[in-house]
Amino acid sequence: YKMALDEINKIEIKNIFCLHRSLRSSLFASKIKADKKIGFSSFFGYWIFDETVPYIKKYPEVIRQFHILQTTDKKTYEEINSKDYSYLNNNQLPQVPDFFSFVRKNKSPEKYKANKIAIFPGSVWATKKWTTTGYTQLCQLLIKDGYEVDLMGGPSEKLLCEEIAEKAEGAKVIAGSLSIAETIAALTNYALVISNDSAPTHMAAYNNRPILTIFGPTTLSQGFIPWSNKAAVVENNSLMCRPCGAHGHNKCPLRHHNCMNFIEALDVFN
Repeated sequence: YKMALDEINKIEIKNIFCLHRSLRSSLFASKIKADKKIGFSSFFGYWIFDETVPYIKKYPEVIRQFHILQTTDKKTYEEINSKDYSYLNNNQLPQVPDFFSFVRKNKSPEKYKANKIAIFPGSVWATKKWTTTGYTQLCQLLIKDGYEVDLMGGPSEKLLCEEIAEKAEGAKVIAGSLSIAETIAALTNYALVISNDSAPTHMAAYNNRPILTIFGPTTLSQGFIPWSNKAAVVENNSLMCRPCGAHGHNKCPLRHHNCMNFIEALDVFN
């Protein structure tokens, strides 16, 4: 903590944008030297930040965070305050407004292989993970249908990927061999990315790759949607217990995890 602060404070910083609303993040920002500190409105934020903006729950997360950028950018301010963007935050995937699109205009030509798929079976939150059996059967179906499958993720997900690959002959384990930056860059090689509602979904969106996201305890209406016009979602809409939290849990609060257990491999494959 102190080492990080010492390194950061060697840099001349004009603006700090504190995107996390936790007290810990706010206190960390308070110790950084900067001309201006900007964060979301809260009791602690009032004392820590030079300027605060509202956290509007009815908007998708991407536009919530654009609220912070509006404080230093007139064009963003005008766009944010000219419309009500609550229509984007529902249980359907919306068309991303052009102004808020992250697709890089000057990207190099796409170089992906048409039959190559990246699969990320892990997540920081246990309940956000679709079942190991489901991913194994999905890989088997894809490989049988002629697709190349790479199982990806961080070092902590390598064992999970190896367990899946052991029963899905032909699947290749990439997990643990790439940094986050290398993983993001590598996704340009794939025709499709499949993951849980977790970071890889947003990595794929950044690269404008088609995404299939498997939602369990969370829902689209919470705002953490794949920010892409090339996205699809598989989820169980028959349960009254969804969503059970903003970020999932380590264990299902009702001890059945039906939001994931009732999703079949064939549904995802189709």
